[in-house]
Amino acid sequence: MGRRALAGMAVWVLLVWSGVSWAAPAPSSEVRLTADQLRFDPATERIEATGNVRLLKGGADLRALKGQGFLEGKTFRLQGKVQGVFPREGLSVDSDELLLSTEGSRQILEATGNVRLHRGKDQLSAGFLRWTLGGKAYLARQGVHASFTAYRLEAEEVGRDGDVLWAKGVRRYEDPSQGIVLSASGVRGRLAGERVAELEATGSLEGTFRGAKGEPVRLRGEKGIYSKERGTVVVSGNARAIQADRTVTADSLVLHLDTRRLEALGNPQLVFTLPKEGKP
Repeated sequence: MGRRALAGMAVWVLLVWSGVSWAAPAPSSEVRLTADQLRFDPATERIEATGNVRLLKGGADLRALKGQGFLEGKTFRLQGKVQGVFPREGLSVDSDELLLSTEGSRQILEATGNVRLHRGKDQLSAGFLRWTLGGKAYLARQGVHASFTAYRLEAEEVGRDGDVLWAKGVRRYEDPSQGIVLSASGVRGRLAGERVAELEATGSLEGTFRGAKGEPVRLRGEKGIYSKERGTVVVSGNARAIQADRTVTADSLVLHLDTRRLEALGNPQLVFTLPKEGKP
């Protein structure tokens, strides 16, 4: 076939690799590629697809305007209005470009440009996303907005590796169940299942929480530690709590989530504004 283009009607090409695992216990995996035009270079075994590209691989269904890959099957790149559906993962991905590759026994997707991921009620958008299929690991960068079961994040970078969660340049972290919203230079936490068990926020921490009567209370400090087991949020490093016309400062502030009681430890100080004369 050389480098001649196969044009006209859509052309199906069957590619079979032996000894490569594609998330299924089988001696080989079948990949189907279709497009308006296909080019194959036998010298390099490079495949180029153009127009209405569709790639079926390991249960996944991907579509794009263009695609490139190699016969050995470890990588395939899709470009232009990429749409990918991964039924085994229960997720879908839209992006400008997507690289699907194999590392050991796992498949990795790397999506770039206007990335949108959906998995049930979970959603994530970013400029770049690396996601391990069949695992609990991902890395998202560039204007990340993530809404998951137990938390919501807006940051420059968000990642997960197993039960460890982290984020950098955090503009907003929200735990709806605890009524806590914060921003910080970075956060790092531990997940129990899909729930946040522990979280540490560092650098220019600012947060809000509901007071005992539902009123908003602002917290500031250099470090904050949330523990689900202890039911507390501890803020330290020039810690400050502001509510209406009252400000509490201390070496550390402890928020008890069950009672919403705030405890000041170490050099506590309360500053408040007296009512004007003639007013109760």
